[in-house]
Amino acid sequence: MKILKVTGGNALSGGIDIQGSKNAVLPVLAASLLTEEKVRIYHCPRISDVADMLSIMEYVGCKCAWHKDCLELQAACLNNDAICGALTRNLRASILFLGALLARKQEVRLAYPGGCKIGARPIDIHLDALARLGVALSDENGEICAKGKLHPGHVNLKFPSVGATENLLLAAALSEGTVHISDAAREPEIVALCEFLTLMGAEITGAGSREIEIHGKKRLHGTEYTIPADRIVAGTYALAALACGGNLQLHGPAAPDLAGQYPVIAKAGAHMFFRRNTWHVEASGHPKSVGLIQTGPFPAFPTDMQSPMLAAMLRSEGCTSIADTIYPERFGIVGELRKMGADVSRDGTVARICGTKQLHAAALCAGELRGAAGLVIAGLQSEGETVISGVSYIERGYEDICRDLQQVGADIRMEETGAVLSKA
Repeated sequence: MKILKVTGGNALSGGIDIQGSKNAVLPVLAASLLTEEKVRIYHCPRISDVADMLSIMEYVGCKCAWHKDCLELQAACLNNDAICGALTRNLRASILFLGALLARKQEVRLAYPGGCKIGARPIDIHLDALARLGVALSDENGEICAKGKLHPGHVNLKFPSVGATENLLLAAALSEGTVHISDAAREPEIVALCEFLTLMGAEITGAGSREIEIHGKKRLHGTEYTIPADRIVAGTYALAALACGGNLQLHGPAAPDLAGQYPVIAKAGAHMFFRRNTWHVEASGHPKSVGLIQTGPFPAFPTDMQSPMLAAMLRSEGCTSIADTIYPERFGIVGELRKMGADVSRDGTVARICGTKQLHAAALCAGELRGAAGLVIAGLQSEGETVISGVSYIERGYEDICRDLQQVGADIRMEETGAVLSKA
Protein backbone atom coordinates (compact mmCIF):
# COMPACT_ATOMS: atom_id res chain seq x y z
CA MET A 1 0.00 0.00 0.00
CA LYS A 2 1.18 3.51 -0.79
CA ILE A 3 0.86 6.39 1.65
CA LEU A 4 1.45 10.11 1.36
CA LYS A 5 3.39 12.00 4.00
CA VAL A 6 2.70 15.74 4.07
CA THR A 7 4.35 18.28 6.35
CA GLY A 8 2.63 21.63 6.40
CA GLY A 9 3.85 25.18 6.79
CA ASN A 10 5.45 25.94 3.42
CA ALA A 11 4.24 28.62 1.05
CA LEU A 12 4.07 27.50 -2.59
CA SER A 13 5.98 29.30 -5.30
CA GLY A 14 6.86 28.45 -8.89
CA GLY A 15 5.38 26.89 -12.00
CA ILE A 16 3.50 23.66 -12.70
CA ASP A 17 2.71 22.21 -16.13
CA ILE A 18 -0.87 21.00 -15.83
CA GLN A 19 -1.44 17.45 -17.06
CA GLY A 20 -4.01 16.40 -19.64
CA SER A 21 -7.61 16.32 -18.48
CA LYS A 22 -8.90 13.10 -16.97
CA ASN A 23 -12.52 13.97 -17.71
CA ALA A 24 -11.70 14.84 -21.33
CA VAL A 25 -9.44 11.93 -22.19
CA LEU A 26 -11.76 9.11 -21.03
CA PRO A 27 -14.58 9.82 -23.53
CA VAL A 28 -11.98 10.53 -26.23
CA LEU A 29 -10.51 7.07 -25.63
CA ALA A 30 -13.95 5.50 -25.96
CA ALA A 31 -14.50 7.48 -29.16
CA SER A 32 -11.32 6.05 -30.69
CA LEU A 33 -13.21 2.74 -31.03
CA LEU A 34 -15.48 4.36 -33.64
CA THR A 35 -12.89 4.03 -36.41
CA GLU A 36 -10.81 1.18 -37.78
CA GLU A 37 -8.00 3.61 -38.52
CA LYS A 38 -5.13 4.73 -36.31
CA VAL A 39 -5.68 7.43 -33.71
CA ARG A 40 -2.96 9.35 -31.86
CA ILE A 41 -3.66 11.08 -28.55
CA TYR A 42 -1.16 13.63 -27.23
CA HIS A 43 -0.92 15.03 -23.68
CA CYS A 44 -2.70 11.95 -22.35
CA PRO A 45 -2.31 11.77 -18.56
CA ARG A 46 -0.69 8.62 -17.16
CA ILE A 47 -3.28 8.02 -14.46
CA SER A 48 -4.84 4.79 -13.27
CA ASP A 49 -8.25 5.60 -14.80
CA VAL A 50 -6.56 5.77 -18.21
CA ALA A 51 -4.82 2.45 -17.51
CA ASP A 52 -8.16 0.86 -16.59
CA MET A 53 -9.77 2.32 -19.72
CA LEU A 54 -7.00 0.90 -21.90
CA SER A 55 -7.41 -2.53 -20.29
CA ILE A 56 -11.02 -2.60 -21.43
CA MET A 57 -10.11 -1.37 -24.89
CA GLU A 58 -7.47 -4.06 -25.30
CA TYR A 59 -9.98 -6.64 -24.06
CA VAL A 60 -12.40 -5.77 -26.87
CA GLY A 61 -9.62 -5.89 -29.47
CA CYS A 62 -8.11 -2.40 -29.69
CA LYS A 63 -4.33 -2.14 -29.99
CA CYS A 64 -2.86 0.42 -27.57
CA ALA A 65 0.74 1.61 -27.40
CA TRP A 66 2.56 4.48 -25.70
CA HIS A 67 5.24 6.41 -27.60
CA LYS A 68 6.67 8.92 -25.11
CA ASP A 69 3.87 11.48 -24.65
CA CYS A 70 1.72 10.00 -27.42
CA LEU A 71 -0.84 7.21 -27.04
CA GLU A 72 -1.44 5.34 -30.30
CA LEU A 73 -4.68 3.38 -30.73
CA GLN A 74 -6.14 1.24 -33.48
CA ALA A 75 -9.43 -0.61 -33.27
CA ALA A 76 -9.29 -2.30 -36.67
CA CYS A 77 -11.00 -5.44 -35.46
CA LEU A 78 -13.18 -5.50 -32.35
CA ASN A 79 -13.68 -9.11 -31.30
CA ASN A 80 -15.53 -8.83 -27.99
CA ASP A 81 -18.74 -7.00 -27.13
CA ALA A 82 -19.16 -8.31 -23.57
CA ILE A 83 -17.34 -6.43 -20.79
CA CYS A 84 -17.40 -8.09 -17.38
CA GLY A 85 -17.50 -6.60 -13.89
CA ALA A 86 -13.84 -7.35 -13.24
CA LEU A 87 -13.04 -4.67 -15.82
CA THR A 88 -15.72 -2.10 -14.92
CA ARG A 89 -15.84 -2.22 -11.12
CA ASN A 90 -13.13 0.43 -10.63
CA LEU A 91 -14.11 2.77 -13.44
CA ARG A 92 -17.20 4.95 -13.68
CA ALA A 93 -16.22 5.94 -17.23
CA SER A 94 -16.66 2.32 -18.39
CA ILE A 95 -20.30 3.29 -19.05
CA LEU A 96 -19.01 5.17 -22.13
CA PHE A 97 -18.35 1.86 -23.87
CA LEU A 98 -22.12 1.46 -24.01
CA GLY A 99 -22.47 4.20 -26.64
CA ALA A 100 -19.17 3.48 -28.39
CA LEU A 101 -19.75 -0.26 -28.91
CA LEU A 102 -23.40 0.26 -29.82
CA ALA A 103 -22.25 2.55 -32.60
CA ARG A 104 -19.54 0.20 -33.80
CA LYS A 105 -21.17 -3.23 -33.32
CA GLN A 106 -24.87 -2.50 -32.60
CA GLU A 107 -24.66 -4.84 -29.61
CA VAL A 108 -22.98 -4.73 -26.21
CA ARG A 109 -23.12 -6.43 -22.82
CA LEU A 110 -21.67 -4.25 -20.09
CA ALA A 111 -21.39 -4.83 -16.35
CA TYR A 112 -22.57 -1.88 -14.30
CA PRO A 113 -19.81 0.70 -13.75
CA GLY A 114 -18.03 1.26 -10.46
CA GLY A 115 -15.82 4.17 -9.45
CA CYS A 116 -15.41 6.38 -6.39
CA LYS A 117 -18.00 6.19 -3.63
CA ILE A 118 -19.49 9.68 -3.67
CA GLY A 119 -23.17 8.81 -3.29
CA ALA A 120 -25.82 7.69 -5.76
CA ARG A 121 -24.65 7.80 -9.38
CA PRO A 122 -27.58 6.45 -11.39
CA ILE A 123 -27.29 5.79 -15.12
CA ASP A 124 -31.01 5.95 -15.84
CA ILE A 125 -30.56 9.15 -17.87
CA HIS A 126 -28.16 7.28 -20.20
CA LEU A 127 -30.49 4.33 -20.62
CA ASP A 128 -33.69 6.35 -21.02
CA ALA A 129 -32.12 8.51 -23.72
CA LEU A 130 -30.83 5.53 -25.71
CA ALA A 131 -34.15 3.72 -25.39
CA ARG A 132 -36.03 6.74 -26.76
CA LEU A 133 -33.83 6.54 -29.84
CA GLY A 134 -34.65 2.92 -30.55
CA VAL A 135 -32.04 0.93 -28.59
CA ALA A 136 -33.38 -2.27 -27.02
CA LEU A 137 -32.17 -2.50 -23.41
CA SER A 138 -32.42 -5.21 -20.78
CA ASP A 139 -30.77 -6.26 -17.53
CA GLU A 140 -29.42 -9.80 -17.56
CA ASN A 141 -27.62 -11.11 -14.48
CA GLY A 142 -26.47 -7.65 -13.44
CA GLU A 143 -25.31 -6.64 -16.91
CA ILE A 144 -26.67 -4.00 -19.25
CA CYS A 145 -27.58 -5.59 -22.57
CA ALA A 146 -28.10 -3.20 -25.46
CA LYS A 147 -28.93 -3.91 -29.10
CA GLY A 148 -29.75 -1.87 -32.15
CA LYS A 149 -28.72 1.22 -34.03
CA LEU A 150 -29.81 4.69 -32.99
CA HIS A 151 -32.78 6.11 -34.85
CA PRO A 152 -32.83 9.79 -35.78
CA GLY A 153 -34.67 11.80 -33.18
CA HIS A 154 -34.81 14.43 -30.47
CA VAL A 155 -33.90 13.68 -26.84
CA ASN A 156 -34.58 16.13 -24.04
CA LEU A 157 -32.39 15.12 -21.08
CA LYS A 158 -34.09 15.51 -17.71
CA PHE A 159 -30.75 16.69 -16.29
CA PRO A 160 -27.65 17.94 -18.18
CA SER A 161 -25.69 14.78 -17.43
CA VAL A 162 -22.13 14.82 -18.76
CA GLY A 163 -21.97 11.03 -19.14
CA ALA A 164 -25.37 10.76 -20.82
CA THR A 165 -24.49 13.54 -23.28
CA GLU A 166 -21.20 11.75 -24.07
CA ASN A 167 -22.92 8.40 -24.57
CA LEU A 168 -25.43 9.94 -26.96
CA LEU A 169 -22.67 11.62 -28.96
CA LEU A 170 -20.76 8.34 -29.20
CA ALA A 171 -23.79 6.26 -30.15
CA ALA A 172 -25.01 8.82 -32.72
CA ALA A 173 -21.66 9.30 -34.46
CA LEU A 174 -22.15 6.24 -36.70
CA SER A 175 -25.94 6.31 -36.83
CA GLU A 176 -28.09 7.12 -39.85
CA GLY A 177 -29.70 10.52 -39.65
CA THR A 178 -29.62 13.35 -37.11
CA VAL A 179 -29.85 13.20 -33.32
CA HIS A 180 -30.74 16.40 -31.47
CA ILE A 181 -29.93 16.65 -27.75
CA SER A 182 -31.72 19.27 -25.65
CA ASP A 183 -30.49 20.31 -22.19
CA ALA A 184 -27.12 18.80 -23.07
CA ALA A 185 -24.17 19.13 -20.72
CA ARG A 186 -22.01 22.19 -21.46
CA GLU A 187 -18.79 21.17 -19.71
CA PRO A 188 -15.45 21.79 -21.49
CA GLU A 189 -15.01 18.02 -21.68
CA ILE A 190 -18.10 17.80 -23.91
CA VAL A 191 -16.53 20.38 -26.21
CA ALA A 192 -13.31 18.33 -26.28
CA LEU A 193 -15.19 15.16 -27.28
CA CYS A 194 -17.03 17.05 -30.02
CA GLU A 195 -13.73 18.47 -31.30
CA PHE A 196 -12.28 14.97 -31.45
CA LEU A 197 -15.31 13.48 -33.21
CA THR A 198 -15.29 16.35 -35.70
CA LEU A 199 -11.64 15.67 -36.50
CA MET A 200 -12.69 12.06 -37.18
CA GLY A 201 -15.24 13.28 -39.70
CA ALA A 202 -18.38 13.67 -37.58
CA GLU A 203 -20.71 16.60 -38.21
CA ILE A 204 -21.68 18.29 -34.93
CA THR A 205 -23.20 21.67 -34.14
CA GLY A 206 -23.85 23.34 -30.78
CA ALA A 207 -20.97 21.94 -28.72
CA GLY A 208 -20.80 23.86 -25.45
CA SER A 209 -24.48 24.88 -25.64
CA ARG A 210 -27.67 23.30 -24.34
CA GLU A 211 -28.66 22.20 -27.86
CA ILE A 212 -26.35 19.80 -29.71
CA GLU A 213 -26.99 18.18 -33.07
CA ILE A 214 -24.96 15.33 -34.49
CA HIS A 215 -25.41 14.05 -38.02
CA GLY A 216 -24.39 10.41 -38.20
CA LYS A 217 -21.79 9.20 -40.68
CA LYS A 218 -21.34 5.71 -42.10
CA ARG A 219 -17.62 5.83 -41.45
CA LEU A 220 -15.18 7.87 -39.34
CA HIS A 221 -11.45 8.11 -39.97
CA GLY A 222 -8.32 8.26 -37.84
CA THR A 223 -6.92 11.50 -36.49
CA GLU A 224 -4.59 13.15 -33.98
CA TYR A 225 -5.74 15.13 -30.95
CA THR A 226 -4.13 16.91 -28.01
CA ILE A 227 -5.98 16.59 -24.69
CA PRO A 228 -6.61 19.97 -23.01
CA ALA A 229 -5.18 20.76 -19.59
CA ASP A 230 -7.10 19.43 -16.60
CA ARG A 231 -9.16 22.25 -15.10
CA ILE A 232 -9.76 20.31 -11.87
CA VAL A 233 -6.07 19.59 -11.30
CA ALA A 234 -5.30 23.25 -12.00
CA GLY A 235 -8.03 24.28 -9.57
CA THR A 236 -6.68 21.92 -6.91
CA TYR A 237 -3.25 23.57 -7.07
CA ALA A 238 -4.79 27.05 -7.09
CA LEU A 239 -6.65 26.14 -3.88
CA ALA A 240 -3.43 24.80 -2.35
CA ALA A 241 -1.90 28.25 -2.95
CA LEU A 242 -5.01 29.92 -1.51
CA ALA A 243 -4.70 27.81 1.64
CA CYS A 244 -0.91 27.95 2.11
CA GLY A 245 -0.01 31.27 0.51
CA GLY A 246 2.42 31.79 -2.31
CA ASN A 247 2.67 32.58 -5.98
CA LEU A 248 1.94 29.88 -8.57
CA GLN A 249 2.05 29.84 -12.35
CA LEU A 250 -0.20 27.07 -13.65
CA HIS A 251 0.67 26.43 -17.30
CA GLY A 252 -1.94 25.16 -19.72
CA PRO A 253 -5.52 25.70 -18.50
CA ALA A 254 -7.86 27.77 -20.66
CA ALA A 255 -9.50 30.69 -18.86
CA PRO A 256 -13.06 29.92 -20.14
CA ASP A 257 -12.83 26.39 -18.70
CA LEU A 258 -12.47 27.87 -15.19
CA ALA A 259 -15.73 29.82 -15.32
CA GLY A 260 -17.25 28.19 -12.25
CA GLN A 261 -14.27 28.12 -9.92
CA TYR A 262 -12.33 31.26 -10.82
CA PRO A 263 -14.74 33.82 -9.27
CA VAL A 264 -15.12 31.77 -6.08
CA ILE A 265 -11.35 31.48 -5.56
CA ALA A 266 -11.00 35.20 -6.25
CA LYS A 267 -13.71 36.01 -3.70
CA ALA A 268 -11.78 33.92 -1.17
CA GLY A 269 -8.88 36.35 -1.47
CA ALA A 270 -6.59 35.09 -4.23
CA HIS A 271 -5.21 37.62 -6.69
CA MET A 272 -5.31 36.00 -10.13
CA PHE A 273 -4.81 36.76 -13.80
CA PHE A 274 -4.10 34.99 -17.09
CA ARG A 275 -1.18 35.65 -19.37
CA ARG A 276 -0.13 33.53 -22.36
CA ASN A 277 -2.19 30.49 -21.34
CA THR A 278 -0.82 30.57 -17.80
CA TRP A 279 -2.99 30.98 -14.70
CA HIS A 280 -1.17 33.18 -12.16
CA VAL A 281 -2.34 32.72 -8.56
CA GLU A 282 -1.09 34.82 -5.66
CA ALA A 283 -2.42 34.39 -2.12
CA SER A 284 -1.55 35.30 1.47
CA GLY A 285 -2.56 31.99 3.02
CA HIS A 286 -5.45 33.62 4.90
CA PRO A 287 -8.60 32.93 2.85
CA LYS A 288 -11.75 34.99 3.35
CA SER A 289 -15.22 33.64 3.90
CA VAL A 290 -17.21 33.39 0.67
CA GLY A 291 -20.64 32.74 2.18
CA LEU A 292 -22.51 29.99 0.32
CA ILE A 293 -20.98 27.99 -2.54
CA GLN A 294 -23.33 25.81 -4.55
CA THR A 295 -22.09 23.20 -7.00
CA GLY A 296 -23.88 22.64 -10.27
CA PRO A 297 -23.48 21.83 -13.95
CA PHE A 298 -21.01 23.98 -15.90
CA PRO A 299 -20.60 26.93 -15.70
CA ALA A 300 -21.44 26.63 -11.99
CA PHE A 301 -18.86 25.65 -9.34
CA PRO A 302 -17.77 22.04 -10.12
CA THR A 303 -18.67 19.22 -7.78
CA ASP A 304 -15.13 17.89 -8.33
CA MET A 305 -13.82 21.05 -6.63
CA GLN A 306 -16.06 20.76 -3.59
CA SER A 307 -13.74 18.70 -1.35
CA PRO A 308 -10.57 20.67 -2.25
CA MET A 309 -12.47 23.91 -1.56
CA LEU A 310 -13.67 22.56 1.77
CA ALA A 311 -10.07 21.86 2.76
CA ALA A 312 -8.76 25.19 1.47
CA MET A 313 -11.12 27.11 3.78
CA LEU A 314 -10.12 25.37 7.02
CA ARG A 315 -8.07 28.34 8.27
CA SER A 316 -10.20 31.05 6.67
CA GLU A 317 -11.53 34.20 8.26
CA GLY A 318 -15.17 33.51 9.06
CA CYS A 319 -17.48 30.73 7.91
CA THR A 320 -18.29 29.27 4.50
CA SER A 321 -20.99 26.80 3.48
CA ILE A 322 -20.86 24.43 0.50
CA ALA A 323 -23.98 22.79 -0.92
CA ASP A 324 -23.42 20.00 -3.43
CA THR A 325 -26.42 19.72 -5.74
CA ILE A 326 -24.76 17.11 -7.97
CA TYR A 327 -23.64 14.53 -5.39
CA PRO A 328 -25.28 15.50 -2.06
CA GLU A 329 -23.48 12.69 -0.22
CA ARG A 330 -20.02 13.79 -1.33
CA PHE A 331 -18.78 14.95 2.05
CA GLY A 332 -16.71 11.93 3.04
CA ILE A 333 -13.72 14.00 4.16
CA VAL A 334 -15.63 15.91 6.87
CA GLY A 335 -14.84 13.30 9.54
CA GLU A 336 -11.20 13.12 8.45
CA LEU A 337 -10.78 16.90 8.64
CA ARG A 338 -12.17 16.92 12.18
CA LYS A 339 -9.25 14.70 13.21
CA MET A 340 -7.01 17.68 12.44
CA GLY A 341 -8.96 20.06 14.68
CA ALA A 342 -10.99 21.57 11.85
CA ASP A 343 -14.29 23.29 12.65
CA VAL A 344 -16.35 21.63 9.95
CA SER A 345 -19.82 20.13 10.17
CA ARG A 346 -22.42 18.73 7.86
CA ASP A 347 -26.17 19.27 7.78
CA GLY A 348 -27.73 17.13 5.08
CA THR A 349 -26.45 18.30 1.70
CA VAL A 350 -24.52 21.27 3.12
CA ALA A 351 -21.11 21.39 4.81
CA ARG A 352 -20.13 24.40 6.94
CA ILE A 353 -16.52 25.42 7.58
CA CYS A 354 -15.52 27.99 10.17
CA GLY A 355 -11.88 28.93 10.06
CA THR A 356 -9.55 27.89 12.84
CA LYS A 357 -6.09 29.34 13.46
CA GLN A 358 -4.29 26.04 13.76
CA LEU A 359 -4.56 22.52 12.36
CA HIS A 360 -2.58 19.58 13.69
CA ALA A 361 -1.25 16.60 11.78
CA ALA A 362 -3.20 13.35 11.83
CA ALA A 363 -3.45 9.94 10.20
CA LEU A 364 -6.09 10.29 7.48
CA CYS A 365 -7.74 7.89 5.06
CA ALA A 366 -8.98 8.95 1.63
CA GLY A 367 -12.19 7.41 0.35
CA GLU A 368 -12.47 8.94 -3.13
CA LEU A 369 -10.45 10.87 -5.70
CA ARG A 370 -11.28 14.51 -5.01
CA GLY A 371 -11.54 13.92 -1.28
CA ALA A 372 -7.98 12.60 -1.38
CA ALA A 373 -6.86 15.84 -3.04
CA GLY A 374 -8.67 17.76 -0.31
CA LEU A 375 -6.78 15.85 2.38
CA VAL A 376 -3.49 16.80 0.70
CA ILE A 377 -4.48 20.48 0.85
CA ALA A 378 -5.37 20.04 4.52
CA GLY A 379 -2.02 18.40 5.24
CA LEU A 380 -0.16 21.25 3.56
CA GLN A 381 -1.65 23.63 6.15
CA SER A 382 -1.19 21.54 9.29
CA GLU A 383 1.56 21.52 11.90
CA GLY A 384 3.59 18.31 11.80
CA GLU A 385 3.46 15.35 9.46
CA THR A 386 0.10 14.18 8.13
CA VAL A 387 -0.07 10.61 6.80
CA ILE A 388 -2.69 9.87 4.16
CA SER A 389 -3.68 6.35 3.12
CA GLY A 390 -5.93 5.44 0.22
CA VAL A 391 -3.44 6.89 -2.26
CA SER A 392 -4.81 4.71 -5.08
CA TYR A 393 -7.75 7.09 -5.26
CA ILE A 394 -5.63 10.14 -6.00
CA GLU A 395 -3.72 8.19 -8.67
CA ARG A 396 -6.99 7.88 -10.57
CA GLY A 397 -6.87 11.54 -11.55
CA TYR A 398 -3.52 13.10 -10.59
CA GLU A 399 -0.55 11.99 -12.63
CA ASP A 400 2.05 12.81 -9.97
CA ILE A 401 0.81 15.11 -7.22
CA CYS A 402 4.08 14.76 -5.30
CA ARG A 403 6.20 15.83 -8.27
CA ASP A 404 3.95 18.80 -8.99
CA LEU A 405 3.80 20.09 -5.43
CA GLN A 406 7.44 19.38 -4.58
CA GLN A 407 8.60 21.58 -7.42
CA VAL A 408 6.75 24.56 -5.91
CA GLY A 409 8.06 24.03 -2.38
CA ALA A 410 5.67 21.59 -0.70
CA ASP A 411 6.99 18.98 1.72
CA ILE A 412 5.20 15.91 0.37
CA ARG A 413 6.37 12.42 -0.51
CA MET A 414 4.98 8.99 -1.29
CA GLU A 415 6.11 5.84 0.49
CA GLU A 416 5.32 2.13 0.27
CA THR A 417 4.12 0.20 3.29
CA GLY A 418 3.53 -3.50 3.80
CA ALA A 419 -0.23 -3.20 4.21
CA VAL A 420 -2.72 -3.67 1.37
CA LEU A 421 -5.72 -1.42 0.71
CA SER A 422 -8.26 -2.49 -1.88
CA LYS A 423 -9.45 -0.01 -4.50
CA ALA A 424 -13.21 0.41 -4.53
